[in-house]
Amino acid sequence: MEIAIIGVGYVGLAVGLIFGEMGHQITFYDCDKEKLKSLDQGIIPFFEPGMSALLKKMLALGRVKTAYDAKNAYRHKAMIAVCVGTPSTECGATNLQSYWSVIHEAAAFANQNFIMLIKSTVPIGTGDQTAVYLQEHAHVKAAVVNNPEFLSQGSALKDMRQADRIIIGTVDEQAAALMKDFYAPLAVPLLFTDCKGAELIKYGSNGFLAVKLSYINEIANLCMRYGTDINLVAEGIGMDHRIGHDYMKAGCGYGGSCLPKDTHSLISQASIKGYEMKSLMAADAVNEEQKFILLKQARSRLNGLSKKRIAVLGITFKVDTDDLRCSPALSNIEIMILEGAEVAVYDPRAAGKIKKIYPMIHVCASIEEALTAADVCFIFTEWESICQLKRKHFAHTMKQVLVYDERHCLNKHGFAFDELFTIG
Repeated sequence: MEIAIIGVGYVGLAVGLIFGEMGHQITFYDCDKEKLKSLDQGIIPFFEPGMSALLKKMLALGRVKTAYDAKNAYRHKAMIAVCVGTPSTECGATNLQSYWSVIHEAAAFANQNFIMLIKSTVPIGTGDQTAVYLQEHAHVKAAVVNNPEFLSQGSALKDMRQADRIIIGTVDEQAAALMKDFYAPLAVPLLFTDCKGAELIKYGSNGFLAVKLSYINEIANLCMRYGTDINLVAEGIGMDHRIGHDYMKAGCGYGGSCLPKDTHSLISQASIKGYEMKSLMAADAVNEEQKFILLKQARSRLNGLSKKRIAVLGITFKVDTDDLRCSPALSNIEIMILEGAEVAVYDPRAAGKIKKIYPMIHVCASIEEALTAADVCFIFTEWESICQLKRKHFAHTMKQVLVYDERHCLNKHGFAFDELFTIG
């Protein structure tokens, strides 16, 4: 099958490359031509484990190509997958400008009947609106299918190959049957619903994960007050099969491109219907407060941050990505700078990116360089090289051993009680 993938982000590339691996012919298209040039050279424009190797394999097999103009991207395609970003507006609603640009182009250029596969996360009702638009403006028949992805950055390819479920949202019976056959090679459970159902499943899933993360962080805050170990408490809670261990690791809050955006969007969509998502609003509020719990402790311990040298290890919102969007590290670094601290940063994947955001910080080539002469160290990402650190690595380089471990990376064994602090 000839498939167009519109949008070369981590979702679009994961979707396109796995579809190519399934044997289909893939054409990538994006308004950012530099991304397309990178793909032509076998280069992924961001870091995602396994993706570069799979791209090179698909290029060698001739299953992947790029289009540099919309006409060539949309013509002669049996399926058009829209994978563009749908960021939040300032008020928390969803910006659909890029999404509707794709729908307009598809209506204008598609020259054979096709399935419009919605991979972008879009507000409830968008699929139905899309079907009406294409029926009125497209020159050919288009069947709209909302087929959300549940990918995590850092494991996107695995999450597609070994998905928990595949959601097919459509009222077109022929399209539903085609999608059933299409996904048969993956041997993954399928759930069929309408577009609104699929849209709400996507938002509901991410909203639940946000609530779960904020809940365990509140339990961690109680652990700090009662003097018990959040890791053991979370393990005990997660042993209940109704709860599970996933998304039960306490820390400095969730970030990235999905959970913050989708929680805000779902709150906004509910508000339009006159309903308050109280649990989700509370989870969002907890997440905002959670980012700064250890920074407040450090400020008190150091009698302020002014003129202090602060080592920051790891700045991405999670491991195995170079994504800084909504990273708790950036929120903390901004306060450190505003309060007059000297900040030295180490991250194996994204240190160069933060220099563009905060030119005044020191970007370090090694952990040792970042720790040298530091008054305090903050750990925000559980990179393997950081998790392997022992007390001696801090003692040999810092002015004093004072570490705030936001991700429970380090083993407390060997540290004095007033040297290593975690959440919970």
